[in-house]
Amino acid sequence: MYSLIKLPYVLGLWALAATCGPALGPIISGFSVTAENWRWSLWEMLWLSGPIFIMMLLFLPETFQANILLRRAKRLRKLTGNDNYRSQSELDQAELNAREVVFEALVRPIQLMVLDPAIGFTAAYVALCYGIYYSFFEAFPIVYIERYHFNLGEMGLTFLSITAATILSLAMYYLYIYKIVEPDFRAHGLGKLERRLLPALYASFLLPIGLFIFAWTSDGKIHWIVSVIGVFLFTIGGTFLIVCISTTS
Repeated sequence: MYSLIKLPYVLGLWALAATCGPALGPIISGFSVTAENWRWSLWEMLWLSGPIFIMMLLFLPETFQANILLRRAKRLRKLTGNDNYRSQSELDQAELNAREVVFEALVRPIQLMVLDPAIGFTAAYVALCYGIYYSFFEAFPIVYIERYHFNLGEMGLTFLSITAATILSLAMYYLYIYKIVEPDFRAHGLGKLERRLLPALYASFLLPIGLFIFAWTSDGKIHWIVSVIGVFLFTIGGTFLIVCISTTS
């Protein structure tokens, strides 16, 4: 759907949704749950996701090549009455047995991670970052409600640090792509994709720095903004890491 030179921008939007989406949940629902009840947050989820689901169901076109060709073959068989029209995916699947399907679905991904160190390390590192990120949803109530005595709405506002960090880091990454990567791409060709990892090398230091700040300052005695800054720094590093690895892969 997108050229290689513009693909990083689109993957950046995916990272923005993957990171900011979960963080916006406590912000939206925190005050409503406090004012109404826990069921109100579920209604909000329905109001937000329902129209999007309907729009995607009705207006999102199919872009997977194998599926498009499969539907085209079915239309040709119906129009001509000739059952010899077959898409490549149908020909491939006709030769597969149950054992091969299970192998491709369950064993092949594990095989790739085990036999290719680059893929395995990348998958493990991104999984670790995501695991730490989602642990904030368990840690924030302990820190900001039990130690700083925030209510649910006020605690939800602390997640704004994640949203702000994601937007800032994505803006900096877009600037790097536009000012450095794109001109080099136009002048010298694609080159090595690993050069897109350079921002992640520097941003990766922000992950442990942010975690240490958050851990050392979340005792209820130090001002709460300091621990929020730690989360902010961690999110910047994580966003750069996820976006750079995605565009390189």
